[in-house]
Amino acid sequence: MKRRLHNLILQYNTMWGENLETDPRGPPDGWEFTTDRSRYREAGAVILHIPTMPRFRWPLKRFGQRWVAWSMECDVNCPRLRNPLFMALFDVKMTYRRSADVWVPYLLADMPETLRTPPKPKEPGCLVTWFGRNVKDRSGRRQYIAELMKHTNVHAYGPCFQNRRMEVDLGRMTKLETIARYKFTIAFENSVSDDYVSEKLFDALIAGSVPVYRGARNVDEFLPGERCMINAVDFAGPRVLAEYLRYLDGNEQAYAEYMAWRDKPLRKSFVEMCEGLRETPLARLCRFLSGGEAL
Repeated sequence: MKRRLHNLILQYNTMWGENLETDPRGPPDGWEFTTDRSRYREAGAVILHIPTMPRFRWPLKRFGQRWVAWSMECDVNCPRLRNPLFMALFDVKMTYRRSADVWVPYLLADMPETLRTPPKPKEPGCLVTWFGRNVKDRSGRRQYIAELMKHTNVHAYGPCFQNRRMEVDLGRMTKLETIARYKFTIAFENSVSDDYVSEKLFDALIAGSVPVYRGARNVDEFLPGERCMINAVDFAGPRVLAEYLRYLDGNEQAYAEYMAWRDKPLRKSFVEMCEGLRETPLARLCRFLSGGEAL
């Protein structure tokens, strides 16, 4: 039988094709990271991406390893993450939840720097945009946005209600460049759960557009400043929200109030959260497995 290597971490499956370790420097000194499943019995810890594991037949037996439950997917879309009996199988939780052993949010370490980029001038006729790529919808956002579009002009990119196309699509860079042209960007989550604040919100802030958000109840804990977004839950419905967006479009001073935070110091709590993410998720996992605390 192969000798167990306590410093060997195996990633058993990917996050829809993406690996946890993307840093070219590799894991911290003294640790080894692999995706070679033939080394399963050797590994001291095994990372399992829960949303892409088989739903009906669990393929693994434990051979003394520590199992790590990894997911950035909302637990509404992946109910196993909310099942205490299932989650009890795992020694380490590595999710978007603030209570996780190793926190893996959609925040990026360099956001305090990127948010200092001055917003670009907004183009005429570019009021509201939406990048609706994921057709999954457990939050009612499609119905809400369909009604919103009856009351104001929304330029929709992506499969959901698409009425605009990009001539060249180079991925996230093109998305940010497009969002930068608009005063407002719809940032509705496809499901609602505390702590589940995705790139939809952060991309709008980075690009210099005002996010119109609908999602996590505790979203305020993730914001870089005061009055930097519009929360759809504060309005009686899509029609009233549309009226407010049109009001801001016609009132330069009122719209500027949603940009004023950019010229002020960022929230200390936000900066501290980002600073704690300068270590890669793998490095923070290694620290946790070594007995230290991980953000």
